[in-house]
Amino acid sequence: MMFILRIHMCTLLLKVNNNGIISFLDQLKTYRPENFPLDSETPIIAPFWADVDVQVGGKVWYRESSDFQLLDKATVEIKTYFPALRRFRANWMFIATWDNVGFYGASQEGKQKRNTFQAVLITDSLQSFVIFNYNKIEWTTGSNSGGVTTTGLGGNPAQAGFNAGDQKTYMEIPGARKNAVLNLTLTSNVNIPGKWVFRVDSATILGSCSDKGSGDVLVWPSSGLVLGGQIIYLSGPCFNEGYELLARFDDVNITFPCRYYSSARAQCITPTVFRTGPLTLSLNVDNGGWNYTGTYTTMNIAQVEPKVKRVDPKKWFVNQSVNISWDTSSFPSRNITNITVEVLEYKEVNGTPSLRRVVNFIDINYSSRSLFHFKLQNISTAAILKVSGEDNEFNGSAMAIWSDVFPARWPSPSNSAGWCRAWMDKEGRGLNLTQTEPCPCTRNQADGDTGRYQPDPFCNQRSKDPIERSCLYRGGTTDCIILNYQGSSEGSQVCCYSADGELLNAQGMEGGGTLGRYHYRSQSDDAVAFFSYFDQDVLPYTHCCQYSQTHCREFLAYHRPPVTCVGYSPPAAAQAAGDPHLVTLDGKGYTFNGEGEFVLLEDDNSSVVVQVRTAQARDTNDELQNATMFTAAAVAIRNVTDILEVRLDKDDIVQFLVNGKERDLTSSTSEFNGLTVYRNKTSNITAEVTVVINPAGVSVLMQATDKLLNIMVMVGSLQLKGRLRGLLGNYNGNQSDDFVSRNGTVLPQNASMGEIHYDFGLTWSVMDNENILTPVLRQDDPGESLKPVFIDSIDKENLRNGTEEVCGSNEQCRFDYQVTGDAEIAMSTKAFSQRFEDRRNSIKPVVRCSYLDTVANGNRTVSGYTEGSTADFVCDSGYQLKFGDAQLVCQANSKWSGTAPACVEEVKVPSTVSPTTLIYIGAGTAGGVVVIILVVVVCVCTCRSTRKKRSSEEGSAKEDVELPHIFPPSPHIPTTVFANEYFLQSLHKLADSGSFKIPRPTYVDPTIYEEYF
Repeated sequence: MMFILRIHMCTLLLKVNNNGIISFLDQLKTYRPENFPLDSETPIIAPFWADVDVQVGGKVWYRESSDFQLLDKATVEIKTYFPALRRFRANWMFIATWDNVGFYGASQEGKQKRNTFQAVLITDSLQSFVIFNYNKIEWTTGSNSGGVTTTGLGGNPAQAGFNAGDQKTYMEIPGARKNAVLNLTLTSNVNIPGKWVFRVDSATILGSCSDKGSGDVLVWPSSGLVLGGQIIYLSGPCFNEGYELLARFDDVNITFPCRYYSSARAQCITPTVFRTGPLTLSLNVDNGGWNYTGTYTTMNIAQVEPKVKRVDPKKWFVNQSVNISWDTSSFPSRNITNITVEVLEYKEVNGTPSLRRVVNFIDINYSSRSLFHFKLQNISTAAILKVSGEDNEFNGSAMAIWSDVFPARWPSPSNSAGWCRAWMDKEGRGLNLTQTEPCPCTRNQADGDTGRYQPDPFCNQRSKDPIERSCLYRGGTTDCIILNYQGSSEGSQVCCYSADGELLNAQGMEGGGTLGRYHYRSQSDDAVAFFSYFDQDVLPYTHCCQYSQTHCREFLAYHRPPVTCVGYSPPAAAQAAGDPHLVTLDGKGYTFNGEGEFVLLEDDNSSVVVQVRTAQARDTNDELQNATMFTAAAVAIRNVTDILEVRLDKDDIVQFLVNGKERDLTSSTSEFNGLTVYRNKTSNITAEVTVVINPAGVSVLMQATDKLLNIMVMVGSLQLKGRLRGLLGNYNGNQSDDFVSRNGTVLPQNASMGEIHYDFGLTWSVMDNENILTPVLRQDDPGESLKPVFIDSIDKENLRNGTEEVCGSNEQCRFDYQVTGDAEIAMSTKAFSQRFEDRRNSIKPVVRCSYLDTVANGNRTVSGYTEGSTADFVCDSGYQLKFGDAQLVCQANSKWSGTAPACVEEVKVPSTVSPTTLIYIGAGTAGGVVVIILVVVVCVCTCRSTRKKRSSEEGSAKEDVELPHIFPPSPHIPTTVFANEYFLQSLHKLADSGSFKIPRPTYVDPTIYEEYF
């Protein structure tokens, strides 16, 4: 968070006060803490403003430092908490420590109470920060402020925060001026108990208030779990302690109470809403109407790491004892004396979702709250654990933390088989899910296909959550991906991979992927985000194919079909990096040094669009060079999605903007309208996001260093094939026509870099009426205008000293080093271009033959599904291979060399019956169901030896016909009629004596159909 004081702290007069504050310009003499804002014009930083008395005990230490080791440590810490500030380098710091200090008026045991806290001021002369460290807080109030002399508690507790001295700008740390200030060692804004970090050079203010009667309300934190139970703070209007405060999520019409926290803050606890995404929050102040509005974003359960941990979740069975644990800092207030643990079950009643309490355990002792043992009972479907704690200061409202959602599981597989049977009967067989997008055949391909797929939240080896890494609900799998969200009307598709990175098939009982009715993000009138997916896709697969296997084949055949990679087409990758080096989607490389704003990619309707901004590069002496760098990029589908922009500001600080407004993308995953943004793990010198344009099948990776942006685009949608244009070409699979200017002129493939620059690149300048980049103020430079240097004009024999050491043989790096003289830029280009090549290699097409199912009455051994792999078939005793090949080989065209055989029961034909009498008609595949019909050539046999005459009404009477006997029809009749060797032999013999006609029978006994069919 950013707060007050637009000053350079190192140039001001600082005064360290015994009473726990640092004042600027003048000394603040009062020792009693007061509410902010102060009447005094003296700016102060107050880590713990209270009546400190060092005569009771303790010391106050302070020092100014330019020690390199300390500055390096401060630099790393600030970059950790503010990842966008990649160029920050601390050059000054000031440290003040109140070490083991007592309070004024202490008596008896009160003299033993001590506090230790610290304020650290850090700056690089442009940006300033304050860190508060709280090591020990045992008292809050001196006797002159009404505190109890034996405890140091009560009265008017200590103040903590900032006051700008302008009577309006201030900030208080949550808990300040209240008994909760005792808990500063437990609370934090950087997820480290006892540590608070602030940026204090910005004009952005948190804490000022307005009496206008209407306006904006700022919500902090601005997002939280959809299940609720999170404390949020509202600021904007001014509050009085007696006000009635109500908040409302307008989109779902849910109202919930808030309470007075300070004159500029209200505090609320969020309710469960069963809807994800941005919600409009309205605030009603003392029955004055819903005149204040802000935005709060509810996050999908799948995107938030659970704070309640199920211990050893693989052993969670109904009616058995289980353990849970949670972090002791989850409930930061010491006013909580009891904890409640509830087991809740998800239910939908008349289409309305709810969490129904199954059992709860009340008044768990707070001191032992971090581990709890209980018996799991009375659940039959999806369940979740809620751990809540009432704070006496919150007037009975309860904070809550949650576990992951988990299925009911019984020790006996028969229970799951029964659950599966009942579920399949209820759903019926009319859903008919079909696979619309083939899975990537390998995990490497999946990693690169970010435009179409994302990590599966239930099976992701890169997750911090151990349950996600364990793939609990896809046994035998090591990693899965899920199709990117396409809209509430679309289902899901999960692709799962083995430890060696090969796609698994669910028919093999190995935890392979399946189609789904819902996506975990699906929400509509008929779907609840996450819960519909878990209830109708995760649970059925788990019970039908993992906890039991009795009905798995039926489940896969008629309810949730397995997925394959047959027909998979890898995505295309494109690069725009360094002193812009571009590689088109069809693989054509070139360099373009245009300055301004350009269309990197757009479709032929100008709807899917990626735009970039370039600026003139500078060398290490800050001198302008004849080169350009990317400084901003924006992506969107016009009039469909939000616009996401990443840019470097004038201080080379990374900014993230959504629809032109700056946003703090601290979460690993952020959802916007039509866009998903992943914050990638990077080193301290870069910030990196991957933006997925969900409806388009396009992803844009943007890596921001402190000097430039590097960009990688992945396009997987075949619907865009041949329909793109811009600096990244037309994506038609042909490099020769990638350089198409805006007016349609096609440059030859061997065009010079100069021709490409002027006749192709510059034509894709962004028009004023099509710009999605936020405008920036341009400053005319007094130097010469940009004169592009082209890569094909570089004298490779006279490069800068050190080029070989910096770049090796990387041509893009060598060019950037020659033009800019900046080794940091050159090495960034080298690293990113290598990463791009690795990505292109990983997504290359591979040979994978289709899955071969098991064979009935036999075995099949498959060495793999790659080119040259073999499949061998052997029949059980009493069966023989028929109508296929005993060995199949996977060929280069991704097809097997033959057909899978069937294992047919060895049939002995009675000696009295000619084999030509029998025709077998059957249909079947390996492992499938064989349907058999017995047909008799020339005559039809019956177990009756004679037939009665037809009635006289049918015509003249005929003699009874004696029909020959044959053995009864067998359930093991093999293969189709035209593949039956006896039938084929008979056909050849029929014409041995000339032409042959099948006589038309004059009479057929109708009862034959009853007896044989």
